[in-house]
Amino acid sequence: MKSFSLFLLSVAFFLYGCDKCKDVNCEHGNCEKGDCNCYDYYEGSLCEIEMREKFYGRYNGSLNWDGGGEDVYTVLSEAGDEVSKINWDYTAYLEITGSTEFKVPEQISVINGDTYVLRGEGGSLDYKKLTINFSTTYEGYTMYFKFVGYPQLKKGQAINEHDVLESHKNIRSVVKKLRMKYETQSSNLN
Repeated sequence: MKSFSLFLLSVAFFLYGCDKCKDVNCEHGNCEKGDCNCYDYYEGSLCEIEMREKFYGRYNGSLNWDGGGEDVYTVLSEAGDEVSKINWDYTAYLEITGSTEFKVPEQISVINGDTYVLRGEGGSLDYKKLTINFSTTYEGYTMYFKFVGYPQLKKGQAINEHDVLESHKNIRSVVKKLRMKYETQSSNLN
């Protein structure tokens, strides 16, 4: 009888010890063998972090295009409830494709009443260096851009109204250059 009791105690201990997920609370994922398997767009040991959060902030850098470039900054922020998207300069969005990668899906952006088609190869956040490769099409003319920048604001630091207004000035500056190049090419064709 003693050995049977010991056997039952061993089985109970074994079964209780096998439930490694008993005390693991995966916020946005499932527990398997004591480890969290995160749903898409989440990471962290308990799947508690949205992948896009690491991208948020203001980045100082350079925007380069064929025949030019200038120092600008760009702002990346939360894009509502869709955890796969990042708001880009309050006029467009990026879509997460991996822990440090994203794409620029084709989208229409209206700036100062002018309509532009925006699309891109995407980009990455690699050791705090943000890279975005994209193109903008205006009235049939396409220009290719590359932004490379580094964070100016620390994580958790608020982006204020001044940053939003300055970001829009940066966009307007690039749009003016695009329009001037388009108008110059158009006049040369006539």
